[in-house]
Amino acid sequence: MAINKFRFLKINRQIDVFSAKDGIAYKSLIQEIREDSFAIQEPIYKMSVLPLQPGQRVSLKISTEGDKYTFESQVLSLIKENKLVLYVLTVPENVVKQERRNFVRVEVAINVKYNILKEPPNDLGKLNSLQLSREALGIDLSGGGLMLVLKKPVPERQYIIMEFDVGTGGIPFRVRILGQVLRSITEERGRAIRHLAGVSFIEVDERLRDKIIAFVFDKIVKNIRRL
Repeated sequence: MAINKFRFLKINRQIDVFSAKDGIAYKSLIQEIREDSFAIQEPIYKMSVLPLQPGQRVSLKISTEGDKYTFESQVLSLIKENKLVLYVLTVPENVVKQERRNFVRVEVAINVKYNILKEPPNDLGKLNSLQLSREALGIDLSGGGLMLVLKKPVPERQYIIMEFDVGTGGIPFRVRILGQVLRSITEERGRAIRHLAGVSFIEVDERLRDKIIAFVFDKIVKNIRRL
């Protein structure tokens, strides 16, 4: 497949490379666009370098002015030019496009612990010390929110603290996050009643959101491979 099909690939455009170990987004720049491949700089997060190996598959993300693109590529080779290290990657595969004002969603089945808050805390750091005693099921996840199935309904505009796992590559990663219920729905199916709460995440650290997006993308790719 010709590389020119992927218009979001441009020289000097920032590209995120997700670590398979912990889901951290390492920053890089596109340095070359070839006929059937492209090359990026060595990915860096703070002062750490993410080493890549030929044959390794990697998850990547590119943000343009209007959209975000998440996709996979395979490392073809490593090039060293003086002190510069470049990785040559295959054309993008399993591309997922999303508008920047929206987040791609995926169906999930994740266990969620939560508690209701009367009001948002002044110090988000205090959220880590709260005991979470209620349980729910998360059935729809994106970088911006989560749909919960609850035993009891939660009113709209209610604040909620949640904890759930978004690990990838078999490595668990538990997040604790503040949200607000934007939709409260009660469904009746025959004699069964189900309470749903559409929760929007609040004041999410970008690194944490990247981990959630990496988890969502991993689920989407697995669903595509099952087809």
